[in-house]
Amino acid sequence: MLPIGYKFKNFDECSGYLGKDNLVAISYIPQILFYTKNKVQPVYIDERKDSPGKLVCYYLKSDESAEAKRKWDATKEK
Repeated sequence: MLPIGYKFKNFDECSGYLGKDNLVAISYIPQILFYTKNKVQPVYIDERKDSPGKLVCYYLKSDESAEAKRKWDATKEK
C-alpha cells in the first residue's frame, strides 16, 4: 500500500502499481473540473503524449469516479 500523499514519478510507475485497466484518462478541462468538484481526485497528472502542452489526468476506476461519470453524462443530456 502506498503512503498517503505519495506521488508517482512517471506514468509507468503509476500504471505498473495500479494497472492500466484500472485507470481512466481524461483530458477535457471542464470534465476534470467537474470531477474535482465532485470530490474525485486524479491519481496521476501528465502531459499528453499525442498533444504536447495539453493536460491529461488519470483517475482510478472506483465507485466515486463511476458516480462522477454518471453525473457528468447527465449534464450532457440536457
